[in-house]
Parts: sequence; structure tokens; C-alpha cells
Amino acid sequence: MVYGFVRLAFWALIFFVAYFWIVRKSKIVKKKRVLVIVLILCMLLSTVSSLFPVENVLIRFETPQEAHNYFRPGNIVNVVYGNGSSLVIYSTAPNSHSVVIFPRDRGGYVLPSLFSVRRIIQGQAGTPDSVLFNVYSVIGTDDYFITGLIILETDIAYIVDSNGNNVDFESIRMSDFLIVIYFFVESFSHDFYFLVNGYKISF
Repeated sequence: MVYGFVRLAFWALIFFVAYFWIVRKSKIVKKKRVLVIVLILCMLLSTVSSLFPVENVLIRFETPQEAHNYFRPGNIVNVVYGNGSSLVIYSTAPNSHSVVIFPRDRGGYVLPSLFSVRRIIQGQAGTPDSVLFNVYSVIGTDDYFITGLIILETDIAYIVDSNGNNVDFESIRMSDFLIVIYFFVESFSHDFYFLVNGYKISF
């Protein structure tokens, strides 16, 4: 993962430069105490720099796949495209899937920051037997992504939203009974619902 390595290398370099200056050049009396403070500051700044990627000022990625390969480890399973962003489904272990959402501007895809995506709903529905879902909003756009874990023995044939539109979706069967679904919704509202094989799932 280039993203993490860049930050580790940069702040390690800053610390060793500070270490050399404090130990060899400075006239500071309590050098060990100052070195500990500098180390803690470097660790804190490294964390902050991971939440607010400076790369977004400098570079753009042509595809969400390129952004993911820079940003996260793991194999890309699939991509769900929105209007102003894309959700990447990736795996770091068998039967283990995670998602990351990359916003897009006119220049291309950028890395997500602390305030670029927020989860607006997390909950459980009762039809079919159980559905666990998350709804993510991409700040500054009308893009919403829904992820859900459904207990369903049959494969998903179709998903229709509350406006009667067929929804493009990606699904991964985790076991004989569990399916994970991912799809994009434009202009989500709290009275939104969708039908999975005819089963109504509302929020």
C-alpha cells in the first residue's frame, strides 16, 4: 500500500532529522524528553495526514481501481459506479470483503478524506428474515451507496427501487444463506425502499 508507506517514510525521515539535530547539534539539556515529544508529534501528524490526504492537491487517478491500488491493500472484487464517485469492493482474506468510496471531480478520482463520505443510516430490516444495511452519502454529491447483508437462500434476480427503476447491483454469496449486496442510489430519501426478488426492504 503506497499510501501508508509514503506517510511512514516521510514522518520517519522527519523524526531522524530531528533526532540528529537534537543529539548532535542542539544545546538542549533534556534531550531524551524532547525526543519523546518529537516522536509523539510525528506519530500524531502521521495520523492526521492519513485523514486528510495531501495527494488530493497534487494528483488525480483516472479510475477507481488506480485510486484503490494506491490507497488500500487487497484484491479488487468489483466496482459500483455512481455519478460523482465510485465504491470499490475489495478483499484481503477469503470470505472477507470491505468497501471504500472514492469521490471524483473533473480531473479524476481523489482519495477519501475524513469528511468526504459519511454513513447516514445503519440498521436492520425484517424482510426477508434479516437484512443488515448501511447507507453512505458522498459529501458534495447526490451519490448514495447501499450495502446490505441478506439472509436469502435463492440468488438475487433483480432489485427495484421505490420509483420503480431497476437497480444495477453487485452481489457476493458468502454462504448457503448469506448474500452481500452493493448498489448505487441517486438522491436518497428516508422514505426510500427497494424490492429484492419482490421482498420489500425499507428504511
